[in-house]
Amino acid sequence: MSGRGKAVLLFVALYASVTHAAENSPKKIHVALQEFTTITIDLVPDLGTRLVFPFVLDETGKDGAIPFTMNITNPVFHADRQPGRNIVVITAPPPADGGDMSGYLGDLFISVAGYNITARLRTVKDWRKQYDDVVFDLSEDDRQRLVDDEVRRRSGVIEEEFRRKQADLDKEAERRALAKVGYLAMQGARESRVREKAKQVFPNGDQLVLYVDTVRGYGPFSVIPVEITANTVGAVQIIDTKLFGKASSDAPEQEIPASYHMTRRLEPGDTITGSVSVDHPNIMDMYSLKLVVLTDKGTAELKW
Repeated sequence: MSGRGKAVLLFVALYASVTHAAENSPKKIHVALQEFTTITIDLVPDLGTRLVFPFVLDETGKDGAIPFTMNITNPVFHADRQPGRNIVVITAPPPADGGDMSGYLGDLFISVAGYNITARLRTVKDWRKQYDDVVFDLSEDDRQRLVDDEVRRRSGVIEEEFRRKQADLDKEAERRALAKVGYLAMQGARESRVREKAKQVFPNGDQLVLYVDTVRGYGPFSVIPVEITANTVGAVQIIDTKLFGKASSDAPEQEIPASYHMTRRLEPGDTITGSVSVDHPNIMDMYSLKLVVLTDKGTAELKW
């Protein structure tokens, strides 16, 4: 044989070898996910097919999400998956004593995220029929829907966590308030007589009268009972109440944080008694105090 003939034979042999290797390399197929998706999966014993999903497969079903479920009808076929991942590996392990494994059939049923997949499993001898990866794809609309669903789910989880923490804070506030009530009940009250009255006349002739008789001290806490009378034609709406104090004659006047408990609406001729509660250790020894009541008719002040 001539040198040229030998070269041609070598080229043909190399081409056949490369072609055979390419045919025998792992193969992948893409499948569009629909509400009901059907596929056929051919399996060669000792090989396997990996199902790749566009989302994590979750069996828990958190906050209304549809959980992952999987069933195989024929025990010849095995399915393997790891929590928190998006793949399932399907195999048909050959028996230990060998023998022909072709011709077995089974069904694989998967439900997840609103999708139902039915796969007909078949064992075959021809490895050219086997796909090593089946990749499930989502349409852009379905992908956006899943993103929106996840955003809503996470928002719901955050809102629920916020409500739980808020409820815990409310309970803690109630517990501390009750503890303070117990503390006050155990303390002997210290009283400071005030007996001051102020009358505020508004431009329309209505009058609001403020009266403070005493300041009661319980350790670091103080309570100021306040009496308010509405000598008015119409109702008066109390918008806010503030307390100011001076530590000495030449000290600047500063607002004192306080809590107020009183009726917010006074009908003509009404007299109500509310209270100003202060958590301030020196309130009883202040040089002067000023109570300011803001209403929808104007502002009234009482100093002592």
